[in-house]
Amino acid sequence: MSVQCGTRLHESGLRDSRYGEIVVVRNEADQVRTSVYSTVGLNDCPAQSWQSLDPAQVATELGATSVYLKGPQFWAVDEITVTGVGETISLCGLDARLISDTTTSLGTSTAASLHGPYREATVRHQTEWKLSSGQSLYKLISPDGRQYYLLAYSHVIDPGLNSRSLMTLGDRLELPSGWQYVVGSPVENLVLNADGGQARLLTDDLENSYLLRERPASAPDQRMLPANMSSTAIQAAFSAI
Repeated sequence: MSVQCGTRLHESGLRDSRYGEIVVVRNEADQVRTSVYSTVGLNDCPAQSWQSLDPAQVATELGATSVYLKGPQFWAVDEITVTGVGETISLCGLDARLISDTTTSLGTSTAASLHGPYREATVRHQTEWKLSSGQSLYKLISPDGRQYYLLAYSHVIDPGLNSRSLMTLGDRLELPSGWQYVVGSPVENLVLNADGGQARLLTDDLENSYLLRERPASAPDQRMLPANMSSTAIQAAFSAI
């Protein structure tokens, strides 16, 4: 279900639904402006329309320095609420609306940071992502204990990736030394926020997207499975949660 009131957008029933993002980069004097347009709530990023987009042509049409197509992607969360939704653009018949607009110093483009796996980038986001109780969650844990929750899985590198294969995704990822991939389920609804309107994001080597979350003392408990479990054991244990 999609509900938009003024510049606020709420989407529910998102898990495993398809969408795409168009990342537009503009050099402005000594700064870089990175604008992210999303198809969420407008369309399911139809394959024919998405494949017809040419980044160079789109950049010329929008007067941008460069354009990066991020998708198709599929949600690993259940709901989102976006505050400060901006303009809607139409490219080759594909509608997408502005959900994030970030300005950084020249040479520190957030889009460029997102091109490398396991490299954190800070993006301006007025968004809440919700994981419903009892549903699956997936996260990366860095050696120093930072926890990055999976927001969406991508078909850019592996078109066959689906929600079932996410349970054993850790077997495939080329994780940096000391990193872990774990699966589990929140006991209560779990809301992920962009801290102070600044989302700290990263992607893995399959271009799946994650958000850093600082765990507050009042955060809901989560049933997590040991990171060193075998694929068969993970599937069996998760089905019993």
